[in-house]
Amino acid sequence: LNITGTSAENLIIRRNTAPGVNFCIFGVGNNQGGTIIVRLNGLTISNGAGEQFSGNVGGISSFGLTSLILERSVVSNNSGDSVGGISNGGTQLQLADTTVKSNTGGTVGGVLNVIGETLLLNSAVSNNTAQLTCGTGGILNNNGKLTIWNSTISGNIAQGAASMSAFNIGGVSSGGSQ
Repeated sequence: LNITGTSAENLIIRRNTAPGVNFCIFGVGNNQGGTIIVRLNGLTISNGAGEQFSGNVGGISSFGLTSLILERSVVSNNSGDSVGGISNGGTQLQLADTTVKSNTGGTVGGVLNVIGETLLLNSAVSNNTAQLTCGTGGILNNNGKLTIWNSTISGNIAQGAASMSAFNIGGVSSGGSQ
């Protein structure tokens, strides 16, 4: 599947912000096996609102794919009960010349990588917020592989309770390999 826009400013995929209209903007998964490659190029994913009954992820949720590739794109202003920006489960996720910014999640604001491989190449993860105690504002890598090349991770915050501040991570938290 390829979705290509002329630029992130010109092709914007977003949720209607009317009350009660809450869903993840782009969810894709594969539990049947085989090769599935999804490429999103030159677009913005914005205003997703994932809650308990809509997958808990605001922007992009992927699992079990062969590859999910975002190029020259922006994932911004999404919110989710669990993850605001991107949730990657068991997929090869590549962010190239892509920005993940201003997302808010309960546990992770920017990017969650679980048992997958995530590569950031010439990209930015900035100004994302985790709202819960023990949260990660920027990137949480959980038993996956995380590679960061020529990229910026800045301005991310975790807002958990002050008494638990040692467990609140603004930038990158990794429980896998890096």
